[in-house]
Amino acid sequence: MRKLIISSLKLLLAFSSALILFISFPQNRYLYRVLGDTIFKFRFGPDQKFYLNNPNRVVKKAKSISWPVSKFYNTWNESKAFNQIHKDKESFAFLVLHKDSLIYEKYWSNHTDSALSMSWSMSKSVIGMLIGAAIRDGYIKSENDLVGNYLSEYEGKKLTIKHLLSMSSTIDYHEAYKNPFAYTAKTLYGRPVYQTTLGYKMDGEPGKILNYRSGETQLLSFILSKATKQSIAEYASEKIWQPMGAENNALWALSFGDSLELAYCCLSSTARDFAKIGQLWMNKGIFLNGDTLVNEDFWQRSIKPADLLEKDGQKNKRYGYQWWIGHYKGESFFYMNGLNGQFVLCMPNKEIIVLRLGNKKSKKDKDYHCPDIYKYLDFGLEICRF
Repeated sequence: MRKLIISSLKLLLAFSSALILFISFPQNRYLYRVLGDTIFKFRFGPDQKFYLNNPNRVVKKAKSISWPVSKFYNTWNESKAFNQIHKDKESFAFLVLHKDSLIYEKYWSNHTDSALSMSWSMSKSVIGMLIGAAIRDGYIKSENDLVGNYLSEYEGKKLTIKHLLSMSSTIDYHEAYKNPFAYTAKTLYGRPVYQTTLGYKMDGEPGKILNYRSGETQLLSFILSKATKQSIAEYASEKIWQPMGAENNALWALSFGDSLELAYCCLSSTARDFAKIGQLWMNKGIFLNGDTLVNEDFWQRSIKPADLLEKDGQKNKRYGYQWWIGHYKGESFFYMNGLNGQFVLCMPNKEIIVLRLGNKKSKKDKDYHCPDIYKYLDFGLEICRF
């Protein structure tokens, strides 16, 4: 037994030494942050306060416009099913808006209407909106422009902005959120996001197969910065945050390696301002004063399934230009979708927006969508008396 214990300790020491040596290489030092923010905190991914550990760039508001409040505000009697799902999924914000008025609002776990939380991949929809704005502004000719016109690393490649918008580039980013060696972990925790993103290669003909990859949104952000000569936070402030009357400044987390925005994931804002983004897009990108963010044809394409196939050969029905698309109870809806169940759900024909923020979601998808969204839509429809 003594020999077994000694042998085990030697193996553990050898493994620990090898791990420390491996992490000490410059390209792997980000793993210190990975371990510190996950395993050492007894979890397998970052939490909603991730932005507190990173440098950030401010997305500045101007004159705030508060949500009009419905005469039915918070008069709905919560059901047991409502309270149970929000308890199980550790929700901390749930908002429902009807006809541009706030009709229901609830917070949990000391969250408030002015508290910031992470968008995770909901920020992809914002980047898609900004591409549309850059086209309308003339910085980008169209979504059919070659990526190589903006990023020299892709010169000679038949890769277009449209391929990136619709997640069909074939660039071999590894989309795995619990793998410390995947693209997201590398860029979240320390690798320079520009160099890392451009280090992946295309693996086929673009524009054929839908394959969701965060790196494609990050490439869009590089194109935006090159075309507009502004940071993503600056352009988002000018084109969205200020004209939509955001109630609070937002924060966009930056890469440790090169101080560029982590565009695919890391916009921190309040529940009310996230809902304003949904309102803006449900209004076809038209602000309350009548100004327009994007051309209507771009908006139309953003919320219609791109002409692509799924990996199993079925026709794409779920994804447009950085926006998710669904159908429920005879109605079409589109939505922003972030890790762990961050949702802004927009159902235009019913004029409702349902927002949910929290820590957990159901793991098994239904027809490529998290089944929780249908429950949240049901609550929203009931609250709005449909």
